Amino acid sequence: MKRSNRTLVMMMMAMGCITLLILSNVLYTMTSARHFRTGMNVKEYKDGDIVKTEVLKAKRGSILDRSGEILAKDEDTYTIIAVLSKTRKDIGNRPAYVQDIDKTARLLAPKLGLEEAFLRKKLQDARDSNMYQTEFGEKGKYLSNSVKESIAALKLPGIEFQSSVKRTYPNSVFASHLLGFAQYDEAKKKITGQIGLEAALDEELSGTNGSKEYQKDADGNPLPGTEYTKAYAKDGDNVVLTLDRNV
Repeated sequence: MKRSNRTLVMMMMAMGCITLLILSNVLYTMTSARHFRTGMNVKEYKDGDIVKTEVLKAKRGSILDRSGEILAKDEDTYTIIAVLSKTRKDIGNRPAYVQDIDKTARLLAPKLGLEEAFLRKKLQDARDSNMYQTEFGEKGKYLSNSVKESIAALKLPGIEFQSSVKRTYPNSVFASHLLGFAQYDEAKKKITGQIGLEAALDEELSGTNGSKEYQKDADGNPLPGTEYTKAYAKDGDNVVLTLDRNV
């Protein structure tokens, strides 16, 4: 009988501890608007801000001459971004912002073809102004994949990249008046033809953007396992001309 009483008491104590933990979590969430275990901002989740929608950009088709030489194509490029805000943390709660300005400026200078002093001032000014992040002008944009990878290999905290696409013309002189040009349209979120064949064949060359959604934590980091592709991107068609650039 005594053993049964002890068992009952232990069970009641265990249930009491569980109840206390639940109530503590609820109280913490109510007062801080953050989930006790994950740190997720409950108000943001409720308002829908925690769900991030990202555009999956379609690739514009290439224009080729009759022998298959590329006359116009999309090229993946990158813009380098330096995050200065101390609120930026990675998934492991490690600092994901620029900590050592001098080191960052010294290592980035030869990669970007910029003066170390310029980069140092840019970073320091951003920090002094309490800016979340900063960029480095034209030389920090349209970086090739090889340059981007060489910078990423430095593993500098706070240095991130924003992907973009630009239209390139490998044989810029050949038939430029006929090809015309295409450029990024902010409203349509894709490259569109402006003049020449790029404009006349825009429907064939243009693809259809897709989209994906994922949840992020209170610090803006994607939550593993939450990514969902709503619609896949459909790339545009390639167009082959009767022209021959070698003739």
